[in-house]
Amino acid sequence: MGKCMDSLILRWIRCVVFLAVSGGFCLTARAADSTWTASSSGNWSTGSNWSTLSAPGLTTSTTNTDTATFSGTLDSNPTITIDQADQNIGSIILTGSANGADTIGTTGGNALLLSSGGSITMSGADSTINAPLILEPANATSNGTYTFTGGSFGGAISGGITTGTITLNLVLQKRYISAATSPMAARQVSPW
Repeated sequence: MGKCMDSLILRWIRCVVFLAVSGGFCLTARAADSTWTASSSGNWSTGSNWSTLSAPGLTTSTTNTDTATFSGTLDSNPTITIDQADQNIGSIILTGSANGADTIGTTGGNALLLSSGGSITMSGADSTINAPLILEPANATSNGTYTFTGGSFGGAISGGITTGTITLNLVLQKRYISAATSPMAARQVSPW
């Protein structure tokens, strides 16, 4: 019985080693939820900028549940560059920086894809997402629902491809329109 058991264990170990060496195991680094830990501007895809040492989100799918959190530890007026095309994320939380305006992406840069059921919450007074934003449905025939709370959006917001309905829930805060960007002069925008 002992020899038989030893032989089975040895065969199992050889099988595991063979699969690992031959690529039978496909281990993919995936961050899941992560918090930006860099103290300044930087690229989204740089793993060392994140608490999990891997950027949250995917660039190979239209659905993702990862949450990217930016918690106010940044230097003055930081910009997070979306340096890979089709960066898909489940949710973004920007709590704002005490040192200036937090900005994600540029209006002419790569897009952020927000998965169905995703949310963007910006509690910092000067938080802005300038990256173009694409609201992705779960698939080509399903509906999509998204929630935006606070903050500002400088880039285009569009819906992904679906025969379903895209629903955007806005939770507004009182904001001011700058006289420099609006012919209306400075006016308060009412959330009601």
